[in-house]
Amino acid sequence: MVSIGDNKSSVSALVNALSNMACDLKGKNKIKLPPIPDLPIPELALLPKEAFYSEKRPHPFKESYGRISGEMIMAYPPGIPIICPGEIITHDIIDEVLLLKEAGSLIQGMEDRELNYVNVIK
Repeated sequence: MVSIGDNKSSVSALVNALSNMACDLKGKNKIKLPPIPDLPIPELALLPKEAFYSEKRPHPFKESYGRISGEMIMAYPPGIPIICPGEIITHDIIDEVLLLKEAGSLIQGMEDRELNYVNVIK
């Protein structure tokens, strides 16, 4: 992390260290991800704030089509939310999340870390 207390020398040292780490790790533990389709932006049924404060219940993720998500689901890489609270879960979203999960992406944002269940709005 760089702050106002850093100078050109300390920032150069950081950049060099990160560059060396990248070279040392190049090709190691590489995850082969499937091509990410251009998914449409999910339909918003509730504002994220409304969804956050709404009553939720767990629902089997594979059967969550048409439900309103009560939590965020994102995959690393790329680290971009696939669905946010208040958005309607589609078949494409379910398929994409399962594909990324099978490929080794780290799926985050949900209460159930295994994503067997997703919190949906009651």
